[in-house]
Amino acid sequence: MKRLIGACLLPLLIGIGAARADDIDIYVKPVAGSVPLLMLMLDWRPSVFATHCSSFNAACAATMSPGAAAALEAARVASGTPLTDKVTKYEVFVAVLESIMSTSKFDPIHMGLMVSNYVNGGAILEGYNRL
Repeated sequence: MKRLIGACLLPLLIGIGAARADDIDIYVKPVAGSVPLLMLMLDWRPSVFATHCSSFNAACAATMSPGAAAALEAARVASGTPLTDKVTKYEVFVAVLESIMSTSKFDPIHMGLMVSNYVNGGAILEGYNRL
């Protein structure tokens, strides 16, 4: 039995080195002509609309990057939402995504979209497309 298990595990152990990758390779070792691929997984549980901050103030802005804070403030001003209203996790998500996607470092980027199904990972709603 030990030989059988060993025989099954040996190919896995040998092959793991070739299959390993680090998610920061895209930033550390760019390959000429390649483009970044981003798969965004949305988690639509009720908590996504939970309160992140009681209002948009300096303490709330400190919980995100300056670009995301500026995007959130601009979105609230454009929609007429008072800065004193609560800030939801969804609003923060949109602001962070907008600040990331508006930088030239991510041009071009190919992005896909998936949602969680809470059991076996998720379902891909949209494959990689250039933004």
